[in-house]
Amino acid sequence: MRNFILTTCFTLLPLFSYSQDFSINLLENLDNNHSVPLSNIAKEVKYVPLETTEECLLSNELQIFTGNNDIIIGDQKEQKFYRFDKNGKFLNSIGKRGEGPQEYVYSISFYADNEYVYIIDTKAQKINKYCYDGKFVEKIPLGVTSWSITKDNDNFICYNFVYNIVGGKNKVYELFLLNNKGEVLKKIPTTVESEKDNMLLFTFPFFYKYNGKIFYKNAVTEYVYQLDNQFNLSPVYQIVGGGNNNAKQDYKDIRKYAKSLSVRDIFENNQSIIITYSFKNKLNYFVFDKTTGKGCNAVEGELSGFKDDINDGMLFEPLIGSRSESNCLISMQEAEKIIESNKLQNIESLKSLDYDDNPVLVITTLK
Repeated sequence: MRNFILTTCFTLLPLFSYSQDFSINLLENLDNNHSVPLSNIAKEVKYVPLETTEECLLSNELQIFTGNNDIIIGDQKEQKFYRFDKNGKFLNSIGKRGEGPQEYVYSISFYADNEYVYIIDTKAQKINKYCYDGKFVEKIPLGVTSWSITKDNDNFICYNFVYNIVGGKNKVYELFLLNNKGEVLKKIPTTVESEKDNMLLFTFPFFYKYNGKIFYKNAVTEYVYQLDNQFNLSPVYQIVGGGNNNAKQDYKDIRKYAKSLSVRDIFENNQSIIITYSFKNKLNYFVFDKTTGKGCNAVEGELSGFKDDINDGMLFEPLIGSRSESNCLISMQEAEKIIESNKLQNIESLKSLDYDDNPVLVITTLK
């Protein structure tokens, strides 16, 4: 299998602009698989073992935010949140599950900036705001059920979990702009038009940021939208195959639904758009080169992911929903798998790993 080479000249990188008919066709590229070494897109790969203590025993279902000096971890399985320093040393817990005034009832996700951590209490329809040291600040009402949020300066942006419930007498709104007290400033009607999409969905909408702009993708339409400063929603590019291609009755059979194609996450920088999507119960990573206008699925043999040729390391698989303040992709490896792989033996911080240790973060700084 030949390598797929991203032929980008970084010093002369042209400014990429979206056109009216710009699209990325996943359906036509389902079998377009190539080896993509990390050295083609990255300049550094750092392995960060997360300190293991009795206070923070992590599962392997994590959401991660990396800031300038701190790493915020959300354990989605245990519904707990932690702060580590940039070298993986455990610093403190953030928040606690419960029904007390400073606790969250149910949460599997969070948003963080470089000052605060916002834990999204989906059951209570609130945001719990905490300082990095775990000090509780306040509860902010959302008024709608949302599994992820983003921020635009001091305002919050969230989606309405039932944005695809169309055809009713009441007007359905998809996105909400809230001030820092949770008051609704603006709201956007649903983008869903078809009655067939009035069904239970298993893929969550999500936001991502690039070049100071906010982008949004839901599970129903094939379009990636941009939100401007006036909270207007505009389609900027299409992901062919990235909408809801299921029949309404498919949700009754989760096994059938899981085999369909669905976009789970997007990362974008000046060089590439990297789309994580699920197809036939398997995650795939499609790399679109902005310079050439071409792309492929990153694979090594039968496995999806990027080859770590920088450290002669393990397969790099970007984590869904993890974000960084810098130009980074984030992955994770279980300590047991690193030990048994006999790779990375030259990295000092990994030499003392035990089988039951917390996972190791893999932070890739892109070109």
